[in-house]
Amino acid sequence: EFVRDVFIFMSLTSFRFSDVITFDKERNIIGNKIHKYPQKTEKFDAVSIIDIQPVVKTILEKYDYKFDRYGNTLFNRYLSECLEKSGLFNETFYKKKRIKGRPIQLPGISRYEALSTHSGRRTCITNLISNGFELARIRTISGHSSDRMLLRYYDAFRQNNSDNGDLTKSLDFTTDQIPPEGDKK
Repeated sequence: EFVRDVFIFMSLTSFRFSDVITFDKERNIIGNKIHKYPQKTEKFDAVSIIDIQPVVKTILEKYDYKFDRYGNTLFNRYLSECLEKSGLFNETFYKKKRIKGRPIQLPGISRYEALSTHSGRRTCITNLISNGFELARIRTISGHSSDRMLLRYYDAFRQNNSDNGDLTKSLDFTTDQIPPEGDKK
């Protein structure tokens, strides 16, 4: 449950795992906004400000604003287990790899094996791109320093639209869509 909730949090905020485990209520919450400060990568030197949507608020309150329960390796292991048990990520997936500029075929794996903490961040950014938001605006919450790096998240199979409403509201969903409590991982 914890792993699922933190993954949803990352998918709605574009947080890196390092942002999540260093999250501090006193430093990061000002009013009804999350202030995301540059971490060790410091690709973007400005503070990112994100509206706290209802699902994000529910998750923050549920864990008393503390997400430093697991390290990245253990979190990824639990995430794989959670995704496998859901049955939603069991299709075969082929990772992309290039050697000396040439694509090579890797053996297929189950999609849940290919997902990690970074997939939550990628999901947020990819959804914002596919919802048609300007890259410059998306960079303000993702922390990327250039459109070129941000475009690595673009999935050409998603359709674009011209909705330019509030960024984080486009990612919002109701707390009714969060599965009931169960597995306490």
